[in-house]
Amino acid sequence: MSLHPPSPPPTLETVLRLPPEQAGNLVLEGQPHRRITAIVVPPANGPTPPGVTDVELVEEARAERGGCMRQRWHVTFQAPTGEAAAAGTMRHARASTEIALPANGRCAPSDYTTIATPLSPTEGFAALAMLVRFHAGGGSIVFKCTDVTGSKLCRTSKSIRAGLKVGTPWMAMRRQDDIVLWLRTGQRGHVTEVRYNELAPDMVTVDRRYPAPF
Repeated sequence: MSLHPPSPPPTLETVLRLPPEQAGNLVLEGQPHRRITAIVVPPANGPTPPGVTDVELVEEARAERGGCMRQRWHVTFQAPTGEAAAAGTMRHARASTEIALPANGRCAPSDYTTIATPLSPTEGFAALAMLVRFHAGGGSIVFKCTDVTGSKLCRTSKSIRAGLKVGTPWMAMRRQDDIVLWLRTGQRGHVTEVRYNELAPDMVTVDRRYPAPF
């Protein structure tokens, strides 16, 4: 019985040259995953070590009870000192879970929200549905709003609802007894946080601020 040596880790150049599905099968060999539909090279978030390149592999979404779910694989490549980034080899891969509400009964290819442990996908779907309820309005919802960016978000309940409607939720988490959503807007450099307690969901705290530097 002959033993074959393990295949060398793929290089960044190889991964970026392949179609997404083939790249996913190569990078994620041996790990359960759905079909990879996109490869993303995200902009650097702060300084990165020399020779390090991060790449994201985005799975095809699947319909679940209450919404859509997929995984985004975060893959790190490391190039030897003095060599081009394309020569970097894969070091490790980890997955994060993303969710969305169906669009016209189907799973859309974009605008997904990352959920942070220990928030479950089911709880995340409920949080996204609650956000829709918040910006749709209702006499029983009371907003407590702060805004240090000068965007006039907090002028009235109507302006708050309008701001929540155009925001894109990109992170959902549990913070002690509260559910927290972070929203992107068209303005770069700030984040809108929406927070509520599941036992009193009509009391909603909205906070628009500049995020802490990393």
